[in-house]
Amino acid sequence: MAGAVALYMSRYASEHKAWPSADQVYTCLTGTAEDLGSPGKDDEYGFGLVRADRVMTDTTYCFP
Repeated sequence: MAGAVALYMSRYASEHKAWPSADQVYTCLTGTAEDLGSPGKDDEYGFGLVRADRVMTDTTYCFP
């Protein structure tokens, strides 16, 4: 997860000339995670699998 966050923050900062807020990082990661268990957050898998490929290309949650 730390690697995906570092990649995201670096790209965001280079495009927007500012760092993303903690809320933006949270929204990006939870919005692009691959859901593995019951729909939504659950006790077994949390929000799911972090997908760095989705983080870096998503225009809805990560780079609006």
